[in-house]
Amino acid sequence: MALVNLRLLAEVKSLIASFKGKGKEFNAILKMGRTQLQDAVPMTLGQEFAAFAETLAGEVRALEAVQRVLCEVNMGATAIGTGLNAPVGYANKCTEHLAAISGLPIYIAEDLIEANMRRVAWCACARRESQWDAWPQRRARRRQARVRRVAGLEPAEGARATPPRAAQDTEQR
Repeated sequence: MALVNLRLLAEVKSLIASFKGKGKEFNAILKMGRTQLQDAVPMTLGQEFAAFAETLAGEVRALEAVQRVLCEVNMGATAIGTGLNAPVGYANKCTEHLAAISGLPIYIAEDLIEANMRRVAWCACARRESQWDAWPQRRARRRQARVRRVAGLEPAEGARATPPRAAQDTEQR
């Protein structure tokens, strides 16, 4: 994760430079700016691009702050962080090796049991978040079915697909 974060930082910094450049280039182009209250205020397109750059700069600061957390590992903390069944110094050796091959300041967590529990909780949250992506699609399908029912294109929930026999006889008379 820490290596991906570094690559992301480099790309976002490049994007910031592009936005700043476009901000200068578009500084003479007027446009209307709107707030959530729909107030129309003149501004330049350059100001808008400069604002994009500043927003991304705030995200860069957040990514840089999280870099230290991403370098924390509980590697080598076998058996939920107790070190059970691992040779003495195994966790330290793992950490040193990861730091050497990644070139990052990898360090071992202070409390290996807590670090293990945090990783498990994070994975559970990530799994739950990934399931949220399907919810809007389900809601849209239910909404479309409701519209079809109201429009008479589909029978109501719990209703029979075909009218009962008595209703068919009445309709024929």
